[in-house]
Amino acid sequence: MSIAYYAIYNSTTGVISTRLHCDSDDVALNCTAAQSFIECSSDVTDAANVVDVTQTPPVVIAKPAPSAAVQLATAQAAKIAALTTAYNAALIAPVSFTNHAGVTASFNQAASDIANLQKAITGSALSGTWALNLWQDKTGAVVTPFTYADLQGLAAAMEAADTPQYVHLLTLLAGVTAAPDLASVAAINW
Repeated sequence: MSIAYYAIYNSTTGVISTRLHCDSDDVALNCTAAQSFIECSSDVTDAANVVDVTQTPPVVIAKPAPSAAVQLATAQAAKIAALTTAYNAALIAPVSFTNHAGVTASFNQAASDIANLQKAITGSALSGTWALNLWQDKTGAVVTPFTYADLQGLAAAMEAADTPQYVHLLTLLAGVTAAPDLASVAAINW
């Protein structure tokens, strides 16, 4: 019986899935058909190490650094996610609108606000009037008068604010995907 540290790894790729401190007979019980195990030191981790299966016998080595292409692809994916998050935040930024009576207010653009606006426009389309004659601004204050034409105007103001944001996002995403190196990716910001 020999208690030691063991790394269980994929027999084909060398990727370490588990590290155990146990008897060698017990570690074998934790392996599937596609796995093997190797005795290792206590500081071996699956994040920093792999098993080089090309050597006989296989040995634990430090994970090689990702290739430049993999690093670039990873940076691009992270930048695309960050830009998309920034775009989504910009989409819900309040928009300023002046109604037909000359009252200027800021209105929220959260999904629920847009859905309510669309429902109000759709529900009033047949009559062409907004019977309530009021709408709520971003602070919760009531803006009145607020007509059916104002509902349409607010929707148009929201679209006018959103379209440039979308064009900006697409331009930045094109820059990210065309970026030749990590520095170029890092230089692209919302």
